[in-house]
Amino acid sequence: GLCLGKEVDFDVDDEKRYDIYYRILTVVYIDGINLNAELLNRGYAEVLYVPPSEFNPYEWL
Repeated sequence: GLCLGKEVDFDVDDEKRYDIYYRILTVVYIDGINLNAELLNRGYAEVLYVPPSEFNPYEWL
């Protein structure tokens, strides 16, 4: 699998750390690969951009 048994790194959003449900907003990296972008490009996720954010998920498409 893409992430099973692998070490992950997180880049937490400096502009807005949590959403309205107190979920941490982050980009996940596995072996240097942006997992958020991979999920988008494989069709397993959709963009929901709510500014402010240091990340622009439209750049990942």
